Amino acid sequence: MQHFDRSIQVLRDHGYKPDLARSYVAQGQFQRDQGRLSETRNSLEQAAALFREMGFGLELGRTLSTLETMPG
Repeated sequence: MQHFDRSIQVLRDHGYKPDLARSYVAQGQFQRDQGRLSETRNSLEQAAALFREMGFGLELGRTLSTLETMPG
């Protein structure tokens, strides 16, 4: 997780929103694999907000689809 946190911080600091959003997705997938569903949802929601803001419809749709299929 430390690598994700560092990557996200650097991307946020430099304003690289597309890669930041994709990093949130990757972090969410990792968290899901670890069974940390609350954290997964948070990461994917952050990714979705960025994709929506940037108008990245395809990636937004994929992220929202993943969120919809999550338990709870």
